[in-house]
Amino acid sequence: MAIFIGCICSLALLLLCSHVFQLLSDARRRLPPGLRPLPVIGNLLDVAGELPHRSLSRVAERYGPLVTLRLGTTLAVVASSPATAREVLHRHGASITDRGTPDAWRTEGHESNSIFALPTRHHRWRALRRLGAEQLFSPRRVEKQRPLRRDAVRGLLRHVSELAAASGGGGGTAVVDVGRAAFAAMASLLFGSLFSVGIDAATSCQFRDAAREFALLTLTPNVSEFFPVVAMADLQGLRRRTARHITWMYQLIDGHVERRMRGRETAGAHGEKEKDLLDVMLDISEKQEQNDDSLTINRGVIRAFLAVSIYMEYGPV
Repeated sequence: MAIFIGCICSLALLLLCSHVFQLLSDARRRLPPGLRPLPVIGNLLDVAGELPHRSLSRVAERYGPLVTLRLGTTLAVVASSPATAREVLHRHGASITDRGTPDAWRTEGHESNSIFALPTRHHRWRALRRLGAEQLFSPRRVEKQRPLRRDAVRGLLRHVSELAAASGGGGGTAVVDVGRAAFAAMASLLFGSLFSVGIDAATSCQFRDAAREFALLTLTPNVSEFFPVVAMADLQGLRRRTARHITWMYQLIDGHVERRMRGRETAGAHGEKEKDLLDVMLDISEKQEQNDDSLTINRGVIRAFLAVSIYMEYGPV
């Protein structure tokens, strides 16, 4: 019993010392004003609840548009007004973009190859950014995709017209899920740009549901980020649930990669056909041109880059 009581007292003393050291450290850093944090949990109780934005609004009314909060072990500076947010982004944009990788993304090696997870100072991030700018969003490629976009819009309009005609054929009011039809059109356009193929209705529907849940999981507050010491336990299961969607997406991409690689082995498989993004990445992978600011294009990089290119349209990856 004495040993147990001694351990409890030692732990309490350690937490108290850590809290005092944290307060002194924050004072030396000349941070913006804010609520006094509690030991261990910080200000989590002050912003917890179903409507944290209202809690932050009340804090801003008391302390101003720039407030410091402690969320567990995480130090957060909250800008609550448009003018303050613009000033922060203008002066500290680089620091903000180098924020830590969400714990939910630490699966399947995604955090090591994703342009959204890597720090902007990393050579791999710079190489992936250049690859996207030159091959995915370049004016030449955007112009080349004009026929695809035109066909996608025409197909969308035709599809909505057909659904409206079928629904209103009996004289009643036509009800058309335009959002679902627009998503299917965008998915078809994107897959045509990346893989030169369309996407069937079942896969499009599955992908839409996966993208929505992926976005929800990414935006859900994660205790593993507030208390990294328990991150390995994945107490909320966010990493495991996110891993299912990333694994599904990687399997979908792997199927296209395998089919394309088999086709490239056949003489004249593509001929004079305009190369899509997958062709470009496979060309780089085969050449493996190296310099100080490039990276080796392996299967992991191809997976992550194409997954990011897809989820950029439908969810935060």
